[in-house]
Amino acid sequence: MIANDILQKAIVARLKADGPLVAALNGSNKEVREQQWQGRNFTYPAVRVALGTQVPRIEMTPCEWASLSFSILCLSEERSSQQTDNIAGLVNAALHKQAWTVTADGFRFHFIRSAGLNSAIRMSERVWRAEAFFITDLHTV
Repeated sequence: MIANDILQKAIVARLKADGPLVAALNGSNKEVREQQWQGRNFTYPAVRVALGTQVPRIEMTPCEWASLSFSILCLSEERSSQQTDNIAGLVNAALHKQAWTVTADGFRFHFIRSAGLNSAIRMSERVWRAEAFFITDLHTV
């Protein structure tokens, strides 16, 4: 299987390179990070990559295959949830039906499928959160 930190880094990099998403994040990709990021300077809107479970698929040979579920948290502190839901839609557009090879680490996101979007809900008095869910197959190259 491929290390989770490498997978997370690849998804973060892919989202940071998406023009429409970066535009919706006030023209900056600095708030596209892993879910576990803990820093002192945090601004909204923001996107966080949260990995789910990676499961090896031993029936596939000769490459090493695995299935991975993950989600993207979309955060905003606007008065309305509209910005948050818009960002979730942009994330879905950026990843759904996509495939790419991470040459440096020797693996491929074979095909990413959207598993749905959750509409924005309040996390706190000032913060909205929407979530986009995905499933993908991975294999070494």
